[in-house]
Amino acid sequence: MHKTPPTEWLLARLASRDRAAAILGDLTEMAATRSRLWFWTAYARTLITLGWRTPVAFFAGLAGFFTMMYFLSAWVRNPGASVTAHQPPANIPAKLAFLATMFLVSFSLSLWFAAPFTILRFGYRDRMTQLYGVFFLLAAPVFFHSSPVSLVCTLLTLAVIFAALFSKSWRRPVVVIATMSVAVVFCLTTCSDLSSKIYHPHFHLTAGPVAMGASPVPFNPVNWFIVRLTFGVALLIAAVVCSLLHRWMLERPKEVGRAALAGGKHA
Repeated sequence: MHKTPPTEWLLARLASRDRAAAILGDLTEMAATRSRLWFWTAYARTLITLGWRTPVAFFAGLAGFFTMMYFLSAWVRNPGASVTAHQPPANIPAKLAFLATMFLVSFSLSLWFAAPFTILRFGYRDRMTQLYGVFFLLAAPVFFHSSPVSLVCTLLTLAVIFAALFSKSWRRPVVVIATMSVAVVFCLTTCSDLSSKIYHPHFHLTAGPVAMGASPVPFNPVNWFIVRLTFGVALLIAAVVCSLLHRWMLERPKEVGRAALAGGKHA
């Protein structure tokens, strides 16, 4: 069996297997008339050229997530925010608006990270990126403290999701988005719970006592660092999940289709 060399394997993590093999072949061929130092220099330069998008996209998504947490903290402290209520409203219209708001807030946990991450990682022409852009615009009005607007945006979001599920071209991207949303919430919950058990009492997710009218939590640099490190690790795991799902569900079908087409031409 053919064993993939480490250099090709690393390139394949940043590009497709065929492209990685072609790039490595070109570098090896050109290095025959140069030196090993030239090969490794060119190889490192190629890795940077192909891989700069991923770390930049991750930190952009992280910045988007922390921006969302800032708005969410201000939104929670607002006296009119539904989330501060201990019980959902009793009447049906108000209860529907409350559930719609909670849905958009939960969805925003992944949207504010994934939208900037995907546009830098996969480009604006990617179908998943385009869907994230639509969902981001639909979920953003939740911070305007308008229950009717939240209800309308939720209905539109669900309509887009169901329409995408019935479309052959958009079904896979929306499945990846749904899985990514679950992965973000799961990673944030798991990492936060683990950190709170290890570093308690230094771990405070938000200034919760301030929001509920109690005594404020004094600033603690250890707490500040641990909270952001926890969120960073959780979102890093989610970013890896997103990249793997995108490769498996959105990139490989295209590669298989091109391979089948090429095989048909040679037949």
